[in-house]
Amino acid sequence: MLTSLFHIGFDNDRVFGAVTKRKGGVSKPPFDALNTGFQTGDLPQTIVRNRQLIFDQLPSSLHPFVFTYQSHSTVLKKVFLKDAGKGLHSFESGVEADALYTTDKQLPICVFHADCVPIFLVHQSKPLIAIIHAGTPGTLQHIALKVVQSICKQENIKPSELDACLGPSLDFAHHPISVERMNEILSIDANFAPAIKLIAGQLYVDGPLLNYMHLIDAGLSPTSIRVSTIDTFSNAKEYYSASRDVKTGRHLSFIYLK
Repeated sequence: MLTSLFHIGFDNDRVFGAVTKRKGGVSKPPFDALNTGFQTGDLPQTIVRNRQLIFDQLPSSLHPFVFTYQSHSTVLKKVFLKDAGKGLHSFESGVEADALYTTDKQLPICVFHADCVPIFLVHQSKPLIAIIHAGTPGTLQHIALKVVQSICKQENIKPSELDACLGPSLDFAHHPISVERMNEILSIDANFAPAIKLIAGQLYVDGPLLNYMHLIDAGLSPTSIRVSTIDTFSNAKEYYSASRDVKTGRHLSFIYLK
């Protein structure tokens, strides 16, 4: 049942992290079916029901999820058991951030997305996890790099001690840009150039690659980073895509320490 509802990012004796798929919920079109985001315009009661369906598949020992009130920022917040349940009943009541981390066990932390890159971070030995919502605005502001640097400074750890997983997101082939947009992106950081591709006369930007580059720049080992090959745009039966459908649902990427 888990694999029918979730794309698994981490699952071992220390950590579980996953991305919800769109199957298995009660939302009606265009949000069908397992929409988790109040911010989409879907009926609130269906969001509550969908979230309960997710909770029902997880250990009963877990505390309530900590949800984000995200805005494509680069804000990182450390959360604790006292934050359990924030954002449970509305988008606005979530923790105002686009990245969360915790050292508390049995506390699921999560972000919402449709096409954006969800990034899971796990310390290789200490009880420390993080989740990042890396949309295009956040990516262009180096959110992954900033999050790793901030966590390492606050927790006195090394970037090389972290493992990362990038979940399903929009493939570059479905992220075309204009020459003007390319110039705008390069004006932010000329080092973004390797993630801009010219194919058959059309320019594209590769969001997952940018975030991978930022994790490498932060000091993670290439062998410690896994990148999903799943394109949300091309998998309409299992994944939401705002680029494909505009009005659509949201996945929930979550992670917790066991």
